[in-house]
Amino acid sequence: MEDEYEKGQLHSPVSEDRLLPKEFFDVLLNRYLPVASLTYLGSLLGYATKFGGMNFIAHLFTNNKIYWLSLYGAIWVSIPALVWIMMRSMSLLSDHADIWYKVTAGMMAATLILSLILFPMESGPLSHAQNFIVAVLPVHILMYIYFVKGGMPVMFGAPLSATAVAFFVYGMFIM
Repeated sequence: MEDEYEKGQLHSPVSEDRLLPKEFFDVLLNRYLPVASLTYLGSLLGYATKFGGMNFIAHLFTNNKIYWLSLYGAIWVSIPALVWIMMRSMSLLSDHADIWYKVTAGMMAATLILSLILFPMESGPLSHAQNFIVAVLPVHILMYIYFVKGGMPVMFGAPLSATAVAFFVYGMFIM
């Protein structure tokens, strides 16, 4: 059997007393953070392109509104993932984590779609959420695949997470 280090996964610094589950750091660093980072960066570039058009780089570095919208999107998509991580870490509930992820993600997607139907967002602060509603379902499916099938290799996940953290910190400075 191949060691985690040889597969390109990070080792978990969990001690022998197992206060944290054995796979907690694997799930956090190799499964959750890369996909949440990809969501944040993708929505950041999408909003910069929507507001700036061909001049999206100027909006990427000057418009603080896109950083807020991207942060809201990444947080919203992360809720089912965090439910999955918490349930997976509890030994009594770990068998039910997958179904709870599907239920939570489905309820959140249905809530967004119904709110779009019932309350059209043609103007106001939530008018830009329509693009996010379209992106919710594929991101939930992508997160589920990464959680169940295994994480992203460190050579892809670490730079992606570091880039997202850098943009997040920059966004906090211009806000």
